[in-house]
Amino acid sequence: MTDRKTLTARIAAPLAALAAAVGFVAPQAASAGEDFRFKVEREDLTTSTGLKRTLKRIENFADATCNVSAARDLRSKLIAQDCAADVQRQIVDAVDHPQLSAAHDDGIFIARR
Repeated sequence: MTDRKTLTARIAAPLAALAAAVGFVAPQAASAGEDFRFKVEREDLTTSTGLKRTLKRIENFADATCNVSAARDLRSKLIAQDCAADVQRQIVDAVDHPQLSAAHDDGIFIARR
């Protein structure tokens, strides 16, 4: 982790190959194999409210990245949710902040599945 005020997590396009293999329509950027960036303000990692807000932002970002809301059938929904869970884990790991990791692992962030 750096001493900068803003931390940026850079994550690889999630599950794009798997999604394409089973016919799930991945977001355009994921399909193209592009990387994603997610910014976290350091001060948001110092309070429980900030951690919860950050985890909610991560959830929303992952859902949008993996088109969770566009999934209509059960198979597509499961693939999208798995993709979102993978994106969330990648972001938490990339930020590499002990309180964020602990909050995520302790279930402040609760998976939908």
